[in-house]
Formats: sequence, structure tokens, C-alpha cells
Amino acid sequence: MTRVLLSLALLIAIAACSSPAASTATPTPGGPMSITQIKYFLIGKYPDFFFCDPDYYPVSREGQEESRAKELFMQIRADQEMFGAITSRLGIAGRSDYSDAQKLQIYREYKKLNALGVEPVNGNFRYDFRANRAGNGLAISGIVDQLGAQLVHKEEPTVVTCPICLPGEAMIDTPSGPVAVSAAFVGMPIWTMDPRGQKVQTTVAATGKVPSPAGHKMVRIELADGRTLTVSPGHPSADGRPIGHYSKGFELDGSAITSITFMDYTGNERYDILPNGTTGLYWANGILVQTTISLKPLVKPAR
Repeated sequence: MTRVLLSLALLIAIAACSSPAASTATPTPGGPMSITQIKYFLIGKYPDFFFCDPDYYPVSREGQEESRAKELFMQIRADQEMFGAITSRLGIAGRSDYSDAQKLQIYREYKKLNALGVEPVNGNFRYDFRANRAGNGLAISGIVDQLGAQLVHKEEPTVVTCPICLPGEAMIDTPSGPVAVSAAFVGMPIWTMDPRGQKVQTTVAATGKVPSPAGHKMVRIELADGRTLTVSPGHPSADGRPIGHYSKGFELDGSAITSITFMDYTGNERYDILPNGTTGLYWANGILVQTTISLKPLVKPAR
């Protein structure tokens, strides 16, 4: 039996060392952790964890966070594993009733946990999130076991921003035909508009993806010429105006809006891209829009 255990330990060590990105973080004491405990473990290791707070981005409204805290409290409480971990961390576990201030504390923890990408995989946990370390964006990913030992870990430079976003199925115009925004990658050829107002070929300079919080609203626009687009209300049109501020009868990209409908978004993630060039413009479902990933000031084209 001792020989079998030693052989198994040796195989695990070889497997870990065979990965160029493997690390040997010390496991945390206390036994196997739940998925929420794993998230708190990662937040503790990476306090520069970056996420876009849905109550403050893209638009902050007075009282919005407090209202959402009360609105979502029962939904958060229904997830007993998460709720137990949050209330234990806050030192308010086991109560039958919670004040509005405590509900706000719980909601703020929930938002952080909901934004941290962790999923169970073969008895371990895969993580994928962003960090803003000393002003430099990092994409952090890997696999951690139930005791907190990192089996695989990778850090790569990335753009850290808060895209307002498209659903993953929105189609981006490219020289080879429409491509889902969720499949876009840096260097992919796409169409943009240059400062002279001309349609020109360029490439994707950066991509953005953010988790979608519960209750996130999207707006569906239908144009008289048949084009449609579903997008976050704060996403800017080519003129820089938030699309959610448009109304029926207004003109968008050369066609009148015949219908505008707000709805809950059921997708897990939202996406955006940054085209190379100076205008930040690209076509989504055939409608010219502006990126929300701005690395430098944009130039408004002649129209």
C-alpha cells in the first residue's frame, strides 16, 4: 500500500511539473473548500481582482445599489452554499432576519463572487478572471484543487476595462463575412470606418468579455430597413450616444427606429471589441457602433 501511495504521489508531481505554467502554492488548512470558499481564497491571493460593478458602470444612479440589494436578497439567500459563506465572512451568519444595511453588505459580496469566473472541473476548480496590477492589466487563469493548491497557473497581459457590451451571438462584419463577437480574436480582420468616413479593412486590436450580472437589461433595436441589434443600453452608437437613449422614430445609422424594447439578458457573458485605427467604429449586425474599449482618444469621422 505504501508503495502504491508513493507511486501515485510521484505521478501527481510529474504531471504538475510537466506544465510550463505549473506552480506549487501551499494548500490552505481546514479540508476541502466549496466553490464560494475557493472564490474567496482566490480573492485573498489576488486582491487586485478587477470587475465591473453593475451598479456603478456604465451609469450610477442614486439609491440603485441599495434598491438592488433588497430586490435580490431572497435570490441570493436561496443559494445556501454561497449565502452561508458570505454571512460567515461578514460575521452575521445564522440570523433569521437581516437589516437593509446587512443586505447591502451581502449584496456587495455577492457581486464580487458573481464576477469571479470559477467552475468545477473533474474534482478541481478552473478559474479565469482579470486583475489590474500596478496599472497593468492581467488575464489570470488556471486550476486549483479543493485544498487551494494551484495545479496550473498562467498570467498574460490583457486590456482591463469595462465593456458595455454585446451578446455573444451579435455578428461582426468582416471581409470574410459576419463572425460572432464571442469568436473574435486579436488580429482578426474586420471592417471599420476611417476618419474620412470611408469603410476600410483593419484588424481587432483587443477584445473584452465581462460576466453578466443577474437582472442586467439589454435593449433590442429594430430599424425600418430590417436590421436589428440587441445591446446594452449604454453602448454608444457611431455618434457616441448611448443606444438606450434613442426612441422610436429616431434615426440610427441611416434608418428610422421602428421598435425599441428593453429586456432582461439571459446570457452569461457580454462582449466587445476594439478595432485598430482611430475611430473605434465597427459594424454589429450591420449597424455601425462604437467600441467601449478605449485605449486612447477616438477620432470622430466625417459623415
